[in-house]
Amino acid sequence: MEDPFKWYPDAERLMTDLVSGNLSLYDEELQKRLMNWMSDEQYNEFIDLNSGEKIYGLIKRRGNKAYAAKKTDQKSKLCRALLH
Repeated sequence: MEDPFKWYPDAERLMTDLVSGNLSLYDEELQKRLMNWMSDEQYNEFIDLNSGEKIYGLIKRRGNKAYAAKKTDQKSKLCRALLH
C-alpha cells in the first residue's frame, strides 16, 4: 500500500532512477503523479472532547496553501531578525 503522504512511494528509488537516467523529470506519468498529489488536499480532524465540535486543518505539504503559509511565516521571521 502506498503512503498517501508521499507522491512517489519510494523516494530513494526515485532519486536513483533520476540520477542514473532511468527516469526523467519530463516523464508524463511522473509529472501527473506529482500534480495529483499536490492537488489532493488532505485534512487533520480535531475534535473538542467536551462539545464534540470538529475543526479541520489542511495538512502541510510542499505546494499547497498550508505549506506556503508556513514558509511565508518563516520568511517573515527571518526578515525581521535581519532588520534588527
